[in-house]
Amino acid sequence: MTALIKKAKNGNKEAFITLYENNKQNVFYLCYLLLCDLKAADSACTQVFKSSWQFITDGKIESESYFKDLVIKKAVYH
Repeated sequence: MTALIKKAKNGNKEAFITLYENNKQNVFYLCYLLLCDLKAADSACTQVFKSSWQFITDGKIESESYFKDLVIKKAVYH
C-alpha cells in the first residue's frame, strides 16, 4: 500500500484532498464529455468521489493508480 493511500485509509484529511486534487480534473472532464452539461458534470464528479472514499477506508485500494482507475471507471458508469 502506498504512503498516500495508507494515510487516507487512516483518515488523514490532507491525503484525501491530495487524491481528489490529483484526479478531479480528469474525472470532471470525462463527466462533462459524457453529460454535456457543466452542472450535471459537477454533480456527477462529486458523486464519483463520495462513492470512492469507502474503497480506500475498507483497504481495497493499494495505490494511487488503482484509485485513479476506480474514479475513471465510476465516472463512465455513473
